[in-house]
Formats: sequence, structure tokens, C-alpha cells
Amino acid sequence: MSLNENRTTRRRLALAAALLVPTLALAAASALRAAAPEPPRPTLPGKFVWFDLLTTDAPAVEKFYGGLFGWTFEAQKGRENPYKAAFLAGAPVGGIVDVSARKAEVPASTWLSYVSVADVDKAVAAVRSLNGKVLREPGAVGSYGKAAVVVDSQGALFGLARIARGDPPDAGLVAEGSFLWMEYIAEDAPAALAFYKGALGYTADVVEDGTKVEYFALKNGGIPRAGLYASPWKEIRSNWLPYVRVADAAAAAKKAESLGGRVVLAPKPEVRNGTLAIVTDPSGAAIALQQWPIDAPAK
Repeated sequence: MSLNENRTTRRRLALAAALLVPTLALAAASALRAAAPEPPRPTLPGKFVWFDLLTTDAPAVEKFYGGLFGWTFEAQKGRENPYKAAFLAGAPVGGIVDVSARKAEVPASTWLSYVSVADVDKAVAAVRSLNGKVLREPGAVGSYGKAAVVVDSQGALFGLARIARGDPPDAGLVAEGSFLWMEYIAEDAPAALAFYKGALGYTADVVEDGTKVEYFALKNGGIPRAGLYASPWKEIRSNWLPYVRVADAAAAAKKAESLGGRVVLAPKPEVRNGTLAIVTDPSGAAIALQQWPIDAPAK
């Protein structure tokens, strides 16, 4: 199994991470529609709570994700860069940040995923102490909370967020077209484990998945929040890969191609029973398409 054709995309992701400081809208959790006041919700440290796509071709990716997942989009005013919130059946799922005006500085598109922390300033200090870098210092996101953008000790980009009214609750299996999971593909798995245990307080359990690759479930409070494994592809830089739930991975991959995307890992029986595909959107950002449960028949 090879991802050679995706090598350029992955390398650009790392380059983009180093150039994002002046371009980020920091819209984590701030793109939600105005709603009636509700009781505060608990903070769920370690949970990924928001997903922004930094893209150099917003019109193409809107068509792509709208066609692939049924997302709709609404422009948000007052952003540093043009920003659209993405919705699925009326519920917010993420956002699209148009960085085309800074294409010379941000030559590739990538997903920026935010993880919940109890204290953004302390988490940033922990990142620094573990040889990570801060691209955007902690700052208020309107009245919605506080966020920062960092890269870990291996150069992988992610965000830190503390939502003022609390995190979206764990509500069982997400709907098709929603973000399902996060995985960290590591150049150095032991070093990555040490970083995320120290920076985010994760614990790690080995999960047997029937492959030769050692897979770790990253947990907080005993709840699995993400996966981590050593990359079997030497050309792949360390990165966070978001997963979206689909009904049929093979059909979704085929549709992604018809919408201008590229399949970089087609479903294979030996990889999670053929329920996983990895694609890039028309602007080059990678995303995983996962049928769930993995032993469920395709629709």
C-alpha cells in the first residue's frame, strides 16, 4: 500500500503550518448561529470540537463537500479572511476559511482541527515545554471562548479551544456526513505519544485491529478521543487526519472523484474490512471517509 501520489500534498501541509500566523480567522466555535440562552455544558478535555478547512479554492471545496456530505454554507461577517460556516441538516459541523488572497504564503490547503482544553494558556505553555511551537497566541474568539493555534514537536498543526458555554456533548454515533474520529499519523510514534500525554493529558491504550501496525487509542477520562499510529509510509509527514462518517466508503470515494477530488487510499479488504478511504479535495486537503461500524454492510 502506497501513498506516493499524496507525498507533495503532505509536505505542503507541514509548510502551511509554518505560515498560518497572519491568516487564521480563529473561528473555532464562533460560527454557530445565534441561539436562545442555554445552560452551560461541561468542558470535555481531549475532545476535538471544531474543524476549519484552510483552503486556496473555496468555491471548488464548497461544491465538493456539499456534494459529498450534503453540507450547506453560510458566510460569516467580520473575519480576517472570508469565512463560511458549514452545516449538516441545520447543525454546525465546521467552517471554510478562504486563504486564496495569501496563496503565496499558504501554498496548500489543510484541515485545522481544534481540541478542547480546560485552560488554553496552560496548554500552550505545555506545548512550548515539549518543543512544540505556537503559531497563534491564546486569544478571545468574540464571546464564544478562547483559542490558540500550535504545531507539535513533529510539526503537525492543531488548535486549542476553550468554549465558554461548554463543549458539544457526547451523544453517541454521529450522523453520516459528520466528523467521526481523528487520527494522528506519526513519523515517531513514541515521541508523539509522549508529547500528547504531556500537552493534552491523554492516556494511551494499544488497540488490536488485525494489522501489523501498532495502534493507540488516545483517551481522556477513560473516553477514546483519537487514534495514533506510526506511519507505514516514510514520505508522509506527521499530521492529524479528520474522519467523516459515510454509508459506503467505496461509493463515497467514487463520488469524491466525480466532484474533483482524488482517491489516495481506496478501500481494501485488508484495511478495516474495506470500510476506509482517504481522499483529497480539489484544493488538496486530505480527509478520511469511514463507514461505521466497520463490519456494517454498505448501503
